[in-house]
Amino acid sequence: MADVTRTVIAHMGLGLHHHLLILHLLLASVVLMMPVTTWLCVVLEAMVILAEVVQACSVMVVVT
Repeated sequence: MADVTRTVIAHMGLGLHHHLLILHLLLASVVLMMPVTTWLCVVLEAMVILAEVVQACSVMVVVT
């Protein structure tokens, strides 16, 4: 069971890394075309999503 848990957590980590890479590329491509307030809103939204993913991973680790 521990091996399955480690595999799931590692897979979620890879998925998170992939999504953060996409977000980074998106921000890099549009940062010069967007007003600062819009850019800050995008960053805040990304932080909220990241916090939700970290919380979900924490709950999964506690449950298993």
